[in-house]
Amino acid sequence: SMKDYKKAKSNLYSALNKMKTVKSDSLLNRINQSLFKNHMLTESDSSFFYLQKVNHYYKNIGDDLSYYILYSNNFNYYIAQNNPKLAKISIDSCVYYAKKSKEKDRILLALGNLVYNQVQIEKNYKKGKETYLEIFRISDKDTLSTRFAEHSYSYGNVLQSLGEYKEANKFLRRAVEIKDYLYKQNISNAVHDIETKYKI
Repeated sequence: SMKDYKKAKSNLYSALNKMKTVKSDSLLNRINQSLFKNHMLTESDSSFFYLQKVNHYYKNIGDDLSYYILYSNNFNYYIAQNNPKLAKISIDSCVYYAKKSKEKDRILLALGNLVYNQVQIEKNYKKGKETYLEIFRISDKDTLSTRFAEHSYSYGNVLQSLGEYKEANKFLRRAVEIKDYLYKQNISNAVHDIETKYKI
C-alpha cells in the first residue's frame, strides 16, 4: 500500500542521515538503490535523481555485474517513462553484460526483461519466440518453478500470436500443470508444518 511505501521511504531517509557518520560507499549505494526502487514504485519524480546516484556508483566499479545492474535499472526507468528507444538500448546492454558475467540467474532475468520488451512493447513476436527458446535452453533443468511456468504461459501466448496454435496449447497446458503441481506442493508443505507444530 502507499502507506507502506511512505514508511519505507521515511526509514530509508533516516538511514541516509545516519550514513553521514559512516564511510561506506557500498552501504550508501544500497540505500540509494532502495530509494530508487521506492520512488519508481510510487511514480515519484525523484526516481531519476537516485538512478543517477546508483549509476555513478556502478560506473566507478566498472565490472560486468555492475554494468548489468546499471542497465537493468535504466531499462526499468525508461519503460516506466514510456521511452521505448532508451529502454531498448538499456536492455540490449543489460543482456550483453549479464552474458559476460556468466551468471545463469542474471542471464535469465535479463532475457526475461528482453522478451518483455520484444513482446509487450515492440510486438515483435518472432524475436520474442527466439528469446523464449534461449530462455528454455538455459533453464533446461529448472522446469518446475513458478518462473518456468510463467515463461511457458507467455510463450504459449506468443505462439498463438504467430498462429502456431497446436504448439501454443502444449505450452499453455504445461504452464497450468506446473502451477497445479506447485500449488499442491505448497499445500502439502503447509499441512506437514502444521502437523509438526501440533506434535511438538
